[in-house]
Amino acid sequence: MTMIKCIVISVLLTLFKIETYFSKTAIERIINDGYPAESHHIQTEDGFILEVHRIPGNKSSKGVVLIQHGFIASSESFLCNGAHVSLPYQVYQYGFDVWLGNFRGNTYSRNHSSLKPDSRKFWDYSFHDHGLYDLPAMIDYILKYTKKKSLHFIGHSMGTTALLVLLSENPKYNKKVKSANLLAPVGYISNSISPIVRLGCPLLGSTYFQIPNTFEIFQQGTYLEYLLSHNCQDDSCSLATCRLILSLNSGTSSHTNESLCNNILETNPAGGSSKQFEHYCQWFRKGAPRKFDYGILKNQIFYNRTIPPEYKFEKINVLIYIFYGNADYFVTPVDVKKLLHRLGNKVKRVIYYDEGKFSHNDFMFANNVDTLVNGVVLENILESV
Repeated sequence: MTMIKCIVISVLLTLFKIETYFSKTAIERIINDGYPAESHHIQTEDGFILEVHRIPGNKSSKGVVLIQHGFIASSESFLCNGAHVSLPYQVYQYGFDVWLGNFRGNTYSRNHSSLKPDSRKFWDYSFHDHGLYDLPAMIDYILKYTKKKSLHFIGHSMGTTALLVLLSENPKYNKKVKSANLLAPVGYISNSISPIVRLGCPLLGSTYFQIPNTFEIFQQGTYLEYLLSHNCQDDSCSLATCRLILSLNSGTSSHTNESLCNNILETNPAGGSSKQFEHYCQWFRKGAPRKFDYGILKNQIFYNRTIPPEYKFEKINVLIYIFYGNADYFVTPVDVKKLLHRLGNKVKRVIYYDEGKFSHNDFMFANNVDTLVNGVVLENILESV
Protein backbone atom coordinates (compact mmCIF):
# COMPACT_ATOMS: atom_id res chain seq x y z
CA MET A 1 0.00 0.00 0.00
CA THR A 2 1.39 3.40 -0.92
CA MET A 3 2.13 6.23 1.50
CA ILE A 4 -0.76 8.26 0.02
CA LYS A 5 -3.25 5.47 0.74
CA CYS A 6 -1.90 5.15 4.28
CA ILE A 7 -2.36 8.87 4.88
CA VAL A 8 -5.88 8.94 3.38
CA ILE A 9 -7.00 5.98 5.53
CA SER A 10 -5.50 7.54 8.65
CA VAL A 11 -7.15 10.92 8.06
CA LEU A 12 -10.56 9.38 7.33
CA LEU A 13 -10.42 7.30 10.49
CA THR A 14 -9.56 10.41 12.45
CA LEU A 15 -12.30 12.57 10.94
CA PHE A 16 -14.98 10.00 11.71
CA LYS A 17 -13.48 9.37 15.17
CA ILE A 18 -14.14 5.64 15.00
CA GLU A 19 -12.31 5.16 18.26
CA THR A 20 -10.93 7.31 21.04
CA TYR A 21 -7.61 6.31 22.51
CA PHE A 22 -5.75 7.65 25.50
CA SER A 23 -2.21 6.69 26.52
CA LYS A 24 -1.05 6.50 30.09
CA THR A 25 -0.61 9.81 31.88
CA ALA A 26 2.61 11.71 32.54
CA ILE A 27 2.36 10.86 36.24
CA GLU A 28 2.03 7.17 35.40
CA ARG A 29 5.02 7.39 33.10
CA ILE A 30 7.18 9.06 35.72
CA ILE A 31 6.24 6.52 38.41
CA ASN A 32 6.72 3.60 35.98
CA ASP A 33 10.20 4.97 35.24
CA GLY A 34 11.03 4.77 38.94
CA TYR A 35 10.75 8.41 40.06
CA PRO A 36 8.52 10.23 42.55
CA ALA A 37 5.74 12.28 40.98
CA GLU A 38 3.22 14.92 41.99
CA SER A 39 0.40 16.66 40.16
CA HIS A 40 -0.39 20.33 40.94
CA HIS A 41 -3.27 22.44 39.67
CA ILE A 42 -2.69 26.15 39.17
CA GLN A 43 -5.31 28.75 38.22
CA THR A 44 -4.29 31.61 35.96
CA GLU A 45 -5.45 35.18 36.38
CA ASP A 46 -7.97 34.69 33.56
CA GLY A 47 -9.42 31.46 34.95
CA PHE A 48 -7.63 28.58 33.20
CA ILE A 49 -6.60 25.67 35.41
CA LEU A 50 -3.21 24.27 34.48
CA GLU A 51 -1.98 20.85 35.53
CA VAL A 52 1.73 20.90 36.31
CA HIS A 53 3.79 17.78 37.03
CA ARG A 54 6.60 17.64 39.55
CA ILE A 55 9.51 15.29 40.20
CA PRO A 56 10.22 16.55 43.71
CA GLY A 57 13.79 17.10 44.82
CA ASN A 58 14.75 16.96 48.47
CA LYS A 59 15.03 20.01 50.72
CA SER A 60 18.73 20.35 49.97
CA SER A 61 18.14 20.45 46.20
CA LYS A 62 20.40 22.65 44.07
CA GLY A 63 17.42 24.65 42.88
CA VAL A 64 14.20 24.57 40.91
CA VAL A 65 13.87 23.89 37.18
CA LEU A 66 10.73 24.51 35.09
CA ILE A 67 10.62 22.61 31.77
CA GLN A 68 8.10 23.88 29.23
CA HIS A 69 6.81 22.13 26.10
CA GLY A 70 6.21 23.50 22.63
CA PHE A 71 3.30 23.86 20.19
CA ILE A 72 0.44 21.29 20.57
CA ALA A 73 2.62 19.28 22.96
CA SER A 74 2.60 18.51 26.68
CA SER A 75 4.84 17.61 29.60
CA GLU A 76 4.96 14.06 28.22
CA SER A 77 7.06 15.18 25.26
CA PHE A 78 10.08 15.32 27.53
CA LEU A 79 9.45 11.83 28.94
CA CYS A 80 9.49 9.81 25.71
CA ASN A 81 13.13 8.74 26.02
CA GLY A 82 12.48 6.77 29.20
CA ALA A 83 14.14 6.51 32.59
CA HIS A 84 17.80 6.91 31.67
CA VAL A 85 17.77 9.45 28.85
CA SER A 86 14.84 11.86 29.34
CA LEU A 87 15.86 15.40 30.26
CA PRO A 88 13.64 15.78 33.39
CA TYR A 89 15.14 12.65 34.94
CA GLN A 90 18.70 13.71 34.25
CA VAL A 91 18.05 17.15 35.75
CA TYR A 92 16.50 15.47 38.81
CA GLN A 93 19.47 13.13 39.18
CA TYR A 94 21.75 16.14 39.38
CA GLY A 95 19.89 17.30 42.47
CA PHE A 96 17.23 19.67 41.17
CA ASP A 97 13.52 19.97 41.95
CA VAL A 98 11.90 19.47 38.53
CA TRP A 99 8.56 20.88 37.37
CA LEU A 100 6.95 20.11 34.00
CA GLY A 101 4.49 22.75 32.81
CA ASN A 102 1.38 22.35 30.66
CA PHE A 103 -0.08 25.27 28.73
CA ARG A 104 -3.82 25.93 28.61
CA GLY A 105 -5.81 23.79 26.20
CA ASN A 106 -3.57 20.73 26.04
CA THR A 107 -4.44 17.28 27.36
CA TYR A 108 -3.79 18.23 30.97
CA SER A 109 -5.06 21.81 31.05
CA ARG A 110 -8.58 21.62 29.64
CA ASN A 111 -10.34 23.16 32.66
CA HIS A 112 -11.47 26.70 33.39
CA SER A 113 -13.28 28.37 36.27
CA SER A 114 -16.27 29.16 34.04
CA LEU A 115 -15.62 28.20 30.39
CA LYS A 116 -16.01 24.74 28.86
CA PRO A 117 -13.84 23.23 26.08
CA ASP A 118 -16.89 23.05 23.80
CA SER A 119 -17.03 26.86 23.86
CA ARG A 120 -15.14 28.79 21.18
CA LYS A 121 -14.26 31.39 23.80
CA PHE A 122 -12.26 28.72 25.64
CA TRP A 123 -9.93 28.46 22.61
CA ASP A 124 -9.50 32.20 22.11
CA TYR A 125 -5.83 32.32 23.05
CA SER A 126 -2.37 32.29 21.48
CA PHE A 127 1.17 32.03 22.81
CA HIS A 128 0.75 35.66 23.91
CA ASP A 129 -1.62 34.38 26.61
CA HIS A 130 0.82 31.62 27.55
CA GLY A 131 3.38 34.33 28.22
CA LEU A 132 0.99 36.82 29.81
CA TYR A 133 -0.93 34.40 32.05
CA ASP A 134 0.24 30.77 32.02
CA LEU A 135 3.96 31.14 32.71
CA PRO A 136 3.51 33.81 35.43
CA ALA A 137 0.94 31.62 37.22
CA MET A 138 3.25 28.59 37.09
CA ILE A 139 6.37 30.51 38.11
CA ASP A 140 4.68 32.28 41.03
CA TYR A 141 3.10 29.07 42.29
CA ILE A 142 6.33 27.09 42.05
CA LEU A 143 8.43 29.74 43.77
CA LYS A 144 5.89 30.13 46.58
CA TYR A 145 5.54 26.36 47.01
CA THR A 146 9.30 25.74 47.08
CA LYS A 147 10.13 28.95 48.97
CA LYS A 148 12.64 29.97 46.31
CA LYS A 149 13.26 33.42 44.82
CA SER A 150 14.03 32.28 41.29
CA LEU A 151 14.14 29.22 39.05
CA HIS A 152 15.89 27.87 35.96
CA PHE A 153 13.84 27.62 32.78
CA ILE A 154 14.17 25.09 29.95
CA GLY A 155 11.85 25.60 27.01
CA HIS A 156 11.34 24.08 23.60
CA SER A 157 9.82 25.82 20.58
CA MET A 158 6.61 27.62 21.66
CA GLY A 159 7.76 27.28 25.27
CA THR A 160 10.59 29.66 24.34
CA THR A 161 8.19 32.05 22.58
CA ALA A 162 6.04 32.27 25.70
CA LEU A 163 9.09 33.10 27.83
CA LEU A 164 10.21 35.80 25.39
CA VAL A 165 6.71 37.29 25.57
CA LEU A 166 6.66 37.15 29.38
CA LEU A 167 10.08 38.73 29.90
CA SER A 168 9.28 41.44 27.34
CA GLU A 169 5.81 42.27 28.62
CA ASN A 170 6.37 41.82 32.35
CA PRO A 171 10.00 42.75 33.15
CA LYS A 172 9.72 41.90 36.87
CA TYR A 173 9.90 38.22 35.90
CA ASN A 174 13.46 38.77 34.71
CA LYS A 175 14.40 38.57 38.39
CA LYS A 176 12.47 35.33 38.88
CA VAL A 177 14.24 33.44 36.08
CA LYS A 178 17.84 32.67 36.99
CA SER A 179 18.75 31.14 33.62
CA ALA A 180 16.95 30.17 30.43
CA ASN A 181 17.98 27.34 28.12
CA LEU A 182 16.04 27.89 24.89
CA LEU A 183 15.84 24.84 22.60
CA ALA A 184 14.90 25.73 19.00
CA PRO A 185 13.82 29.23 20.08
CA VAL A 186 11.01 30.86 18.12
CA GLY A 187 11.30 34.65 18.03
CA TYR A 188 11.22 34.98 14.25
CA ILE A 189 9.89 32.54 11.62
CA SER A 190 9.74 34.59 8.42
CA ASN A 191 12.26 32.24 6.79
CA SER A 192 10.52 29.04 7.87
CA ILE A 193 10.57 26.25 5.28
CA SER A 194 8.06 24.07 7.12
CA PRO A 195 5.49 22.77 4.58
CA ILE A 196 2.78 23.34 7.18
CA VAL A 197 3.79 26.99 7.52
CA ARG A 198 4.52 27.55 3.83
CA LEU A 199 1.21 26.07 2.68
CA GLY A 200 -1.03 26.90 5.62
CA CYS A 201 -0.06 30.46 6.45
CA PRO A 202 -0.70 32.08 3.05
CA LEU A 203 -4.11 30.38 3.08
CA LEU A 204 -4.92 31.78 6.52
CA GLY A 205 -3.90 35.22 5.33
CA SER A 206 -6.00 35.06 2.19
CA THR A 207 -9.12 37.20 1.81
CA TYR A 208 -10.79 34.09 0.39
CA PHE A 209 -10.23 32.03 3.51
CA GLN A 210 -10.94 33.49 6.93
CA ILE A 211 -11.19 31.48 10.14
CA PRO A 212 -14.52 32.68 11.57
CA ASN A 213 -13.46 32.03 15.13
CA THR A 214 -10.94 30.12 17.22
CA PHE A 215 -11.25 26.38 17.74
CA GLU A 216 -9.40 23.34 19.04
CA ILE A 217 -6.83 21.62 16.86
CA PHE A 218 -5.03 18.27 17.15
CA GLN A 219 -6.83 16.96 20.22
CA GLN A 220 -5.10 14.01 21.86
CA GLY A 221 -6.86 10.66 21.75
CA THR A 222 -7.96 10.39 18.11
CA TYR A 223 -7.93 7.14 16.20
CA LEU A 224 -5.05 8.44 14.07
CA GLU A 225 -2.91 8.72 17.18
CA TYR A 226 -3.80 5.17 18.16
CA LEU A 227 -3.22 3.85 14.67
CA LEU A 228 0.17 5.48 14.24
CA SER A 229 1.57 4.89 17.71
CA HIS A 230 0.76 1.18 17.51
CA ASN A 231 1.84 0.56 13.95
CA CYS A 232 5.04 2.59 13.48
CA GLN A 233 7.11 -0.47 12.78
CA ASP A 234 9.26 -1.60 9.87
CA ASP A 235 7.39 -2.70 6.75
CA SER A 236 4.04 -1.46 8.12
CA CYS A 237 1.58 0.79 6.33
CA SER A 238 1.84 3.43 9.02
CA LEU A 239 5.61 3.71 9.15
CA ALA A 240 5.72 5.98 6.10
CA THR A 241 2.96 8.12 7.59
CA CYS A 242 4.78 8.26 10.94
CA ARG A 243 7.99 9.47 9.36
CA LEU A 244 6.13 12.03 7.28
CA ILE A 245 4.26 13.44 10.29
CA LEU A 246 7.42 13.64 12.39
CA SER A 247 9.29 15.54 9.66
CA LEU A 248 6.58 17.84 8.22
CA ASN A 249 7.06 20.69 10.67
CA SER A 250 10.25 19.60 12.41
CA GLY A 251 12.47 18.85 9.43
CA THR A 252 14.11 15.80 7.92
CA SER A 253 16.62 14.52 10.45
CA SER A 254 19.60 12.20 10.51
CA HIS A 255 19.52 12.20 14.32
CA THR A 256 15.94 11.31 15.29
CA ASN A 257 15.68 8.04 17.19
CA GLU A 258 13.02 6.24 15.13
CA SER A 259 12.66 3.57 17.81
CA LEU A 260 10.80 6.26 19.77
CA CYS A 261 8.24 6.74 17.00
CA ASN A 262 5.50 4.81 18.81
CA ASN A 263 6.16 6.66 22.04
CA ILE A 264 6.27 10.08 20.38
CA LEU A 265 3.01 9.65 18.50
CA GLU A 266 1.35 8.15 21.56
CA THR A 267 1.85 11.45 23.39
CA ASN A 268 1.88 13.99 20.54
CA PRO A 269 0.00 15.98 19.45
CA ALA A 270 -1.65 16.98 22.71
CA GLY A 271 -4.03 19.67 21.48
CA GLY A 272 -4.14 23.44 21.28
CA SER A 273 -5.85 26.43 19.70
CA SER A 274 -6.03 27.43 16.04
CA LYS A 275 -5.16 30.96 17.18
CA GLN A 276 -1.68 29.82 18.24
CA PHE A 277 -0.93 28.75 14.69
CA GLU A 278 -2.60 31.82 13.20
CA HIS A 279 -0.43 34.07 15.38
CA TYR A 280 2.73 32.32 14.17
CA CYS A 281 1.43 32.71 10.61
CA GLN A 282 1.21 36.46 11.15
CA TRP A 283 4.85 36.46 12.21
CA PHE A 284 5.71 34.46 9.10
CA ARG A 285 3.85 36.80 6.74
CA LYS A 286 4.76 40.14 8.36
CA GLY A 287 8.36 39.23 9.29
CA ALA A 288 8.23 40.72 12.79
CA PRO A 289 7.24 39.34 16.22
CA ARG A 290 4.15 41.41 16.93
CA LYS A 291 1.10 40.95 19.10
CA PHE A 292 -1.92 39.33 17.48
CA ASP A 293 -3.27 41.24 14.48
CA TYR A 294 -7.07 41.56 14.68
CA GLY A 295 -7.37 43.89 11.69
CA ILE A 296 -7.25 47.68 11.53
CA LEU A 297 -10.50 48.39 13.40
CA LYS A 298 -10.06 45.90 16.23
CA ASN A 299 -6.37 46.76 16.57
CA GLN A 300 -7.43 50.33 17.27
CA ILE A 301 -9.62 49.02 20.09
CA PHE A 302 -7.08 46.57 21.52
CA TYR A 303 -3.86 48.54 21.04
CA ASN A 304 -5.00 52.11 20.25
CA ARG A 305 -3.15 51.81 16.94
CA THR A 306 -3.80 50.17 13.57
CA ILE A 307 -0.72 47.91 13.62
CA PRO A 308 -0.04 45.60 16.61
CA PRO A 309 3.01 46.57 18.68
CA GLU A 310 6.19 44.53 18.40
CA TYR A 311 7.48 42.58 21.38
CA LYS A 312 10.48 44.36 22.89
CA PHE A 313 13.00 41.57 23.29
CA GLU A 314 15.61 44.17 24.23
CA LYS A 315 13.93 44.43 27.65
CA ILE A 316 14.92 40.87 28.49
CA ASN A 317 17.60 40.69 31.16
CA VAL A 318 18.12 37.00 31.88
CA LEU A 319 21.12 34.73 31.40
CA ILE A 320 20.22 32.95 28.16
CA TYR A 321 21.58 29.88 26.38
CA ILE A 322 20.48 29.32 22.77
CA PHE A 323 20.33 25.89 21.07
CA TYR A 324 19.49 25.50 17.38
CA GLY A 325 19.93 23.03 14.52
CA ASN A 326 20.92 23.29 10.88
CA ALA A 327 17.94 21.32 9.51
CA ASP A 328 15.10 22.89 11.48
CA TYR A 329 12.20 23.49 9.09
CA PHE A 330 10.16 25.60 11.52
CA VAL A 331 12.78 28.03 12.87
CA THR A 332 15.74 28.30 10.52
CA PRO A 333 19.28 29.37 11.47
CA VAL A 334 18.64 32.69 9.69
CA ASP A 335 15.72 33.46 12.00
CA VAL A 336 17.60 32.36 15.11
CA LYS A 337 20.38 34.79 14.21
CA LYS A 338 17.79 37.60 14.05
CA LEU A 339 16.72 36.72 17.58
CA LEU A 340 20.34 36.58 18.73
CA HIS A 341 20.85 40.10 17.41
CA ARG A 342 17.82 41.35 19.38
CA LEU A 343 18.91 39.67 22.61
CA GLY A 344 22.47 40.96 22.36
CA ASN A 345 24.82 40.34 25.26
CA LYS A 346 22.08 38.62 27.31
CA VAL A 347 23.03 35.44 25.47
CA LYS A 348 25.73 33.64 27.44
CA ARG A 349 26.32 30.79 24.99
CA VAL A 350 25.12 29.62 21.58
CA ILE A 351 25.07 25.90 20.77
CA TYR A 352 24.65 25.19 17.06
CA TYR A 353 24.18 21.63 15.78
CA ASP A 354 25.52 21.32 12.23
CA GLU A 355 26.66 17.71 12.06
CA GLY A 356 24.32 15.79 9.77
CA LYS A 357 20.72 17.07 9.75
CA PHE A 358 19.57 18.30 13.16
CA SER A 359 15.87 19.20 13.21
CA HIS A 360 13.36 21.03 15.40
CA ASN A 361 12.35 18.05 17.55
CA ASP A 362 15.79 16.47 17.79
CA PHE A 363 16.29 18.48 20.97
CA MET A 364 13.97 15.93 22.58
CA PHE A 365 14.16 12.86 20.36
CA ALA A 366 17.68 12.67 18.89
CA ASN A 367 19.95 9.67 19.23
CA ASN A 368 22.35 10.38 22.11
CA VAL A 369 20.21 13.35 23.20
CA ASP A 370 21.48 12.73 26.73
CA THR A 371 24.99 13.84 25.75
CA LEU A 372 24.25 15.97 22.68
CA VAL A 373 21.68 18.19 24.37
CA ASN A 374 20.85 17.27 27.96
CA GLY A 375 24.44 17.23 29.15
CA VAL A 376 25.04 20.71 27.74
CA VAL A 377 21.83 22.03 29.31
CA LEU A 378 22.92 20.66 32.68
CA GLU A 379 26.33 22.28 32.35
CA ASN A 380 24.67 25.61 31.68
CA ILE A 381 22.35 25.30 34.68
CA LEU A 382 25.14 24.22 37.01
CA GLU A 383 27.22 27.16 35.76
CA SER A 384 24.44 29.56 36.72
CA VAL A 385 23.44 28.05 40.10
